[in-house]
Amino acid sequence: MERCPICRGRLDAEAQCQRCGAELALAVKARNEAKNLTSQAIKLMTDGEFIQAEHLIEQTLALEHSQFKQQLLEFVRQCITNDSPAHHSEIARSHLLVDSTEKIPLLKRISKSFRAHS
Repeated sequence: MERCPICRGRLDAEAQCQRCGAELALAVKARNEAKNLTSQAIKLMTDGEFIQAEHLIEQTLALEHSQFKQQLLEFVRQCITNDSPAHHSEIARSHLLVDSTEKIPLLKRISKSFRAHS
């Protein structure tokens, strides 16, 4: 987090807004934890551990909600309810290891591939 979500001012090294004085250390900590949990969930998905990945993504969404994380959760739940987890972990492996700036288009490609192979 580089900018204050309240006033868009710059944050100092201690995560305090230089403009409005908001103390955002806990928000920064939550965002970092959410990123860490998301990375762990993606690793679990590539290993075919979809139920564990689902739990981590739910924890991540409790910390920080985003469209990417919500769609990732929906994808994991589709994989859990489908009867070919090994195949879905292969789809996850082939699509999830890309640049994070492409997150939403990436999930669209995953969903398309998922539907094509189901």
